[in-house]
Amino acid sequence: MIPEEAAQDFPGAAALAALRAWYAGMGITDAVAQYLPHSTDAGRSSPTVLGEIRRQLADRARRCRRDDLAQLILQPASERPKRVRAVMAAIDLLRGLSVPRPLVTDAVERWLPARIANPIQADGLRTLADLTVRVPSLRPTAWARGGRSSHAVWPARWVFPATWRARSLVSRLRIGPPSIASR
Repeated sequence: MIPEEAAQDFPGAAALAALRAWYAGMGITDAVAQYLPHSTDAGRSSPTVLGEIRRQLADRARRCRRDDLAQLILQPASERPKRVRAVMAAIDLLRGLSVPRPLVTDAVERWLPARIANPIQADGLRTLADLTVRVPSLRPTAWARGGRSSHAVWPARWVFPATWRARSLVSRLRIGPPSIASR
């Protein structure tokens, strides 16, 4: 069964059937015509339709932090006969994966691009807990890099809920300076 959040960005049964048929050796035009007959009505070609399905699966894999599956799904068509089983297994695996959510104990480089994570780590902040406890107490210009403050690089919808969770974690574990735990 597909998790509810995955169902929204996962191709439908007909789209997967067309993709599976193509991987099994059916011609691209025949596969799309048989399983997605109305998809080419708007002037889209069969390769375009299958390309969109493959990109949709690859995007899902990237959101699930599985770049290896995205690369497998987007491999060139010339590699198709060699990788049929691996791609089918990847699609089945993607069906059950859910998009991970940040935890305060995660490393900053897992969720932030290197251009943002590197300066943050240089300031001694290794986890999201370190970041969420410290960011709201900093002045907006504290980490100004190229005219951007730390508040501009960390999404506001994560900062405040994550800050309170991190602070409660710090106070429960009694880690860090007392001034942080008592806030």
